[in-house]
Formats: sequence, structure tokens, C-alpha cells
Amino acid sequence: MLAQYFPIYFFDCDIYCERCRAVQKFKIFSQVEYDKHDLNKILPAKPLYCKCDKCENFTIYTTDEFAELQEQDYAKNSLCKIWGLSNLETGDRVWHSEYGIGRVENIFNNKGNTSYSLSFLSLENQTIPPQSFNDDKLTSIFYRIIPQNIANAKIGENAYHTEQKCEGKIVGLSFGEKNNIIAKFGNEILTIENTEENFLSNEAIEKNAKWRCENLPFFEDLEINTISQILSVQGKVPNLKAACNLETIINSVPHIRSSILLLDIQESTDENKVISDDLLTSSSEPTKIIITKNNLELYKLLIKNEIHIYNCKIQFAPQEIFITGFYCDKSIPERIYTVLGNLPIKSLKLDLKFRSEIKILKTSLKNGNFVRIVSSGETILIDGWVKTSKQKSFATIEAILRSLKFNVKNNLYITLNNVL
Repeated sequence: MLAQYFPIYFFDCDIYCERCRAVQKFKIFSQVEYDKHDLNKILPAKPLYCKCDKCENFTIYTTDEFAELQEQDYAKNSLCKIWGLSNLETGDRVWHSEYGIGRVENIFNNKGNTSYSLSFLSLENQTIPPQSFNDDKLTSIFYRIIPQNIANAKIGENAYHTEQKCEGKIVGLSFGEKNNIIAKFGNEILTIENTEENFLSNEAIEKNAKWRCENLPFFEDLEINTISQILSVQGKVPNLKAACNLETIINSVPHIRSSILLLDIQESTDENKVISDDLLTSSSEPTKIIITKNNLELYKLLIKNEIHIYNCKIQFAPQEIFITGFYCDKSIPERIYTVLGNLPIKSLKLDLKFRSEIKILKTSLKNGNFVRIVSSGETILIDGWVKTSKQKSFATIEAILRSLKFNVKNNLYITLNNVL
């Protein structure tokens, strides 16, 4: 069941339900956790599982198909205000019943009277003489102009129908042989064909994806399908590097809305080797690794490859690894994928923050212990591993003496029982 791959509740939204034939409340679920208050971290074209509260029918939309998930300047750059209905500002896109879509070039105020100079595409961007209108009861709402400007329409946008001269809302998108937008004006639901955008058929998308993947050594283990221009790939891959490579290939297929990768790791018959202390010594032979859900083992692998993450936290989920912390070398995120690429996992999730102010106060590698003390603003961070809790406490005291700061976060592992 597809729902199990979207475990995180995100938000509610009013969407047109094909089964109910009405606008209903939908619950939106995601594969990863998003924050609507930090929109710049929400990646475009990521799939969202949308389920009707009333009939439990579901559909898949994407993060760039909801108006409320777009950054603040999106409406100003993509939608229009209405001439005669809207409070206009310089630079606003505006719909004019006579000239079509244009832009406000200048605003003139003369003895309390306001007039506007506008340019229009229909006039090859020539500016018309300043015009004015009765500015009572104006709004600052931006609208999707129907049917003149429907490309890239998003659910939740305000809509203005230029033929019926009425306001409404975009409540759904339909993808099939024809791609449509669904809008509600009053009690009426209208389906408007999107003639501005050309999409490949599901069959053509699926054929293209299979052609791009056919040389992968694990191609026979993959099942590739397309529904409503969303590519779904189910199967087995050997490691993280293969999973990332497959995702890159699938997302390179043109005219797809999004992709859903439902992957498992192939069972390996190789003689594997658990990460251990000898990883700190150089070796010319590649290390075969199995994940034992041991945070310290993975942390040591990063240190061996000079990947230093401060306030580093490592968590495991089935066939997934989560790493959080701070870094000061901009190459770190990319290098993590390189170093961990051969691990038998399907996903690596990083929540790393760049901190340019990090300064190393001490690095020590002796007697089987590794300790690194750094300052990050007013905070002192200690990472590494020691044998005993007494040595961990001593590191805290040393950090305070070296920095004369008392805000210390000690993340040292104790190797005797392998805990933080």
C-alpha cells in the first residue's frame, strides 16, 4: 500500500475529490519532514500523498503544485492583480480587460488623484498613456488568470475568470491524456484544459525511463511504471551509491511531475567486514561493510576519511541513516555520499548546518582515544571517543579551561560500552 511510504502528516488542504465529485478536506502526507515556516527547504517536485477525509480516495500531488508551499515572491512573479479591483504597486503584473496581461511601470500622484503607466505584451511591451480608476475597496490579492494564464497553476491559488468576470479558487489538477486545472467559482466547478504546456504520454515517459536504466547491472530487479506523469520505481539496489545514481537517472527523464522510489537493498553474498578500530589505519584495499546500527563504527569511518562533523548525531532506520550536526568545510556533504556510497542502505539523510565561525581548539589521537574540541560562537563542542566516563568528564574540564566558556556540548562516545 502506497500510504505506508508517506508516514509524515504535513497539512490539510481543500481539494476537488474525483470520487466525491466535490471539494473536500484532504490530509497531505510526505516522505520526509517539512516545515511550512521554512519554505526554502522544501524541495520542488517531491511527491505528496493526499487522502480525502470523506471517502479516503487518494491522489499524488507534488510540493510545487501547492500555492502555500511556494516562497513569498512567487505570487508577485507568477500571478496578476486585476485592473480596477486591485491596489497596484510598481512592478506588479496586472490583467487589463482591453490589453490583457501587462506590468505597472510607474505610478503618478497628482493632487490626490492616482494614475498608472502600464506596458503590455500585446502591445510588444509599449507603454500606454497613464490611466486611473476608482480606487474604492481595492484588494492586494494576486490571481491566476483563467483561461489566459493557466500554465503551472497551483492548488490554492486565487483565480479570476476573465470571461465570467468572477473570482474563485484553484482546487485541483488533472493529469491524463489531457492536463486540466480544476477551479471553483461560487458553487460551480470548472475544468479548464491546459493548452499552454505539452507533456509526454505515460507510455512515452515509461519507455524513456526504461531505456535510460537498461544498462544498470540491477535493471532486471526494477519495476518501472508511470501514472499521471509520475514515475514509480520499485525494486532492489546493492547500495547507497546505486540508489542515488538511480534517482538521478529517473529524475532526468523529461516531462515527469515527480518520482517515487520504493527500493530495498539486495542481499549480498560477499564476505562482509564490520567497521572497527582498524579503519583508523590506512589500507589500500576497499573495505566491505555491513551496518550493525553502531553509531561509533560509522562515526569512525567518517573520521578516517577526514570528514569532521561537529555535534554529530547518527541515527538508524531500516536501510536508512540520518546524520545531523555542523561543518565548516563546504565539501563535506558531497564527500559523505562518496565515502558512504558502498554501504548497503537505500537512503542517507543529512541535516547539516554550515558554520564558518568554527575554530579548532585541540585535536588529540592517542592511546585509542580521539578527541576534538572546537568553538562555534559562544558554544564549545567536543566530538570523538574515549574509553571511560572519567576521560569524558576530563575533556569537558579541559574545554572550559582552554576557552574560558561554560556552554559545552560533550558528544564523546565511551568505547567500553559504546555510548555517548
